[in-house]
Amino acid sequence: RKLKYIRFPTKTSHPLFEEFYLILETLDRIKEEFQFLQAQYHSLKLECEKLASEKTEMQRHYIMYYEMSYGLNIEMHKQSAVYILTPDSSTG
Repeated sequence: RKLKYIRFPTKTSHPLFEEFYLILETLDRIKEEFQFLQAQYHSLKLECEKLASEKTEMQRHYIMYYEMSYGLNIEMHKQSAVYILTPDSSTG
């Protein structure tokens, strides 16, 4: 709701009216700044939620790649152990 006020001429205005007018102007400015901050807060909140979602997805991928790498490493060690323990057919 927009506050409505009447602008009184400064020469004939009563100091109380001038003070009331300044108060209304100040309240309007505060309201505008508050709405601006609310919009920024909402935007930043959405950005944080998006980043949290991306972080979770990256962690999931990291775990998946780690498990694949670990499994591949174990298979390589098994293959090298088999290769070392198997006698060379060309010498025997």
